[in-house]
Amino acid sequence: MADQACSISIQTNWQPTKPQLIICSSTATGITQNADNDISVIQHRHNLVINGNSSLKSVSVCSIGGKSIYRNNAIPGNELSIDSSQFPVGMYIIHVRSGNKTYSQKLIRL
Repeated sequence: MADQACSISIQTNWQPTKPQLIICSSTATGITQNADNDISVIQHRHNLVINGNSSLKSVSVCSIGGKSIYRNNAIPGNELSIDSSQFPVGMYIIHVRSGNKTYSQKLIRL
């Protein structure tokens, strides 16, 4: 997996008993890359913070098996915060629609 690049956010007070969320993007997985930097997805404590240069239309988080665990189709503005503390351990795909584009990223919950 030499093509895989992950952005990892771990706080200095990290403890193995606390679940961690890793936001990854990989050309090997076929996940759409945000080449235009129109969308940013970052972890802030137990929240996923999604920012867009234009208005966000929809955000969904699905398990790698296709089960929907979060969906929001009514986002006022260009920023959304999702409480990820209750996500079960596993791999997820987050899909973000903004303007006429859709972006996807892989999330790993440890």
